[in-house]
Amino acid sequence: MAAGRQEQFGFKVSDIVLSHRNILSAILMPVAAIAIGLVFVSILLLITKVNPLDAFGALIHGSVGSLFALASSLRWSSPLILSGLAVVIGFKAGIFNAGIEGQLIAGGFVASWIGFTFHLPSGIHPIVALILGGLAGALWALGPALLKAYYDASEIVTTLMLNYVAMGLMDFLVREYYRDPLAAAFLMTVKIHPTAVLKPLLPVGNVSAIIFFSILIVPVVAYIFVVPN
Repeated sequence: MAAGRQEQFGFKVSDIVLSHRNILSAILMPVAAIAIGLVFVSILLLITKVNPLDAFGALIHGSVGSLFALASSLRWSSPLILSGLAVVIGFKAGIFNAGIEGQLIAGGFVASWIGFTFHLPSGIHPIVALILGGLAGALWALGPALLKAYYDASEIVTTLMLNYVAMGLMDFLVREYYRDPLAAAFLMTVKIHPTAVLKPLLPVGNVSAIIFFSILIVPVVAYIFVVPN
């Protein structure tokens, strides 16, 4: 009778306890990794006669010490979070995707191209650019996926090599066709249309609502990992 009550909702009490333990482990592991990293970095700094407190203080000030620093940190956190989750999902499937950087570059270029090439309504333009940019990143990974599926080629090698192809190809396209003539000192595309720009959340920096989407995806992926099937 007790076992029947435990399973009537599709799970067992032991599964709940296991999932809680997995969640605790998922929290403690990165905390321990950060702590160990700080210890080793501190040792290296002391060896080079640098005060670790001064170095970490400068790091904190540069990342969150001002409104602009905080906005910049949040802005760059979005692609890093999403890229990290993409790698983790590949791990879940037993695949080591070493080509996230190239896929991000390809997707970012296509999203930018949609942004400065087409004129769409402001409510639709960013969504179209993000969707097509995501599809471009997925297509960049399609080649290694097919090679893995049909020829058992190492996805580590193929995806890693395509990183350099993506960097070289996008560099060529921007340099030869889409470079902003006003940015002589930097290699960047022409500016995207205002209708494709996501509204900033803060008066400085370019952090947008994508940061909230990135953070919300994290517990979803964690749930997939820790809850037993």
